[in-house]
Amino acid sequence: MTSNDTAKCAHEIGRNEFEKAGESLQKIGLLSEAKLAYLVSGGEEAEEKIDRINSKLLF
Repeated sequence: MTSNDTAKCAHEIGRNEFEKAGESLQKIGLLSEAKLAYLVSGGEEAEEKIDRINSKLLF
């Protein structure tokens, strides 16, 4: 994770763009934080995105 990645996520959260923040966090491997951002976004696809992350974590 670079400082640019961190800044991007922070800006997205600051702008209440939680779905974008979730995508950014997922790309850099912060999966728990990504799931939280999706949950807060309240988007219709939030549960589906969280389930997709969870399925990748199961071996």
